[in-house]
Amino acid sequence: MAASAPSLGVIRLDYDYLPVPGDVDHPQSFAYNVFYRVVPGFTFEMCQSGVMTAQVREEFISALEYLTSQGVAGITGDCGFMMFFQRLARETSKLPVFMSSLAQLPAVTCAYAPEEQVAIFTANKRRLEPMRQLIREECGIEVHNNSTRFVIIGCEDVPGFESVAIGARGEEVDVTKVTLGVVGKAVDVLSRHPQVRAFLFECTELGCYSDAVRAATGLPVFDAITACDFFIGARKDNARFGGSWQQPAHTFGQGLGAASGRSAQPGDSPRSQFSQPHRQQQLRQEMLTNALEIQRLQRAIEQLAGQPAPWPAPQDTQPPAWHLQQQPSEPPPHQWQPYARPQQGGRPADVPHVPAPGQHPRRPTQLVFR
Repeated sequence: MAASAPSLGVIRLDYDYLPVPGDVDHPQSFAYNVFYRVVPGFTFEMCQSGVMTAQVREEFISALEYLTSQGVAGITGDCGFMMFFQRLARETSKLPVFMSSLAQLPAVTCAYAPEEQVAIFTANKRRLEPMRQLIREECGIEVHNNSTRFVIIGCEDVPGFESVAIGARGEEVDVTKVTLGVVGKAVDVLSRHPQVRAFLFECTELGCYSDAVRAATGLPVFDAITACDFFIGARKDNARFGGSWQQPAHTFGQGLGAASGRSAQPGDSPRSQFSQPHRQQQLRQEMLTNALEIQRLQRAIEQLAGQPAPWPAPQDTQPPAWHLQQQPSEPPPHQWQPYARPQQGGRPADVPHVPAPGQHPRRPTQLVFR
């Protein structure tokens, strides 16, 4: 008899909002089943303070016990500040608990030389300050202002991300707008700190922009999703060797309605947008197109100025999950090219193409997800 495929348990704060793919609260961010459990009264402000009331503490423990009873393989949280309660969760459950993406920090630090740096992106830099002692105790890592290993970057000034930075989670985030800001910050960090070799996104809502930063910088990005994949992957079978001994995973929406004893159905909540795969694909295309355009424009500016880029030039190959496809329709004039082309007419291919009078404009290049 096949064993059950491993699943993930997620402790949720007591708020509701519309997450997008890449967010821990979006079930399609994972390639395995996910069970969610809200802790009544557990607000963002309480989580950020690191102090629970007695009643919320009981509800938190009850939620851990519930997720354990569902047979999950590991438990995480939907807010990076749940790192404050890592010890409580660890003492309550015998399962691996990783309440924040910061749990990856020891492994990421170990992977690079002492003189190389890791950029930690957080929703609000000022609010990360009280966690420095906690990170030292839980991860054995010193994260302080004088540290040469870590560059702390706050995203509170990213246009469109302000509501997340202050904890006003009820507002819908403009993903395309925020993508430009986050990628811009990543590019700026590399120009000011050329020793940065990796990014770690502390906020659970920053995972939506990880792929865009990977595409724009060519560097690894660790986030809440990679933390979950690390622990759940250790429990999954591997069809490439050893045989497939687990049942197929990921029934869409499983666990979303666990509190009511059934799986969520389309229309149960505002999350019915999850049943629109076309819109999700469109968002991913927009994010990556914007990120790659920023990268190419940055390099074009540096070429025109005669200054070398502070980081290695990316290979002129496409990410493995996407390919280029020509649009059948004619583009408007002054079309920007997000990818570099071979030299043409002695002009750098990254420079935007402005067609001469009567000249046929180039067809635009489009990223297509498959």
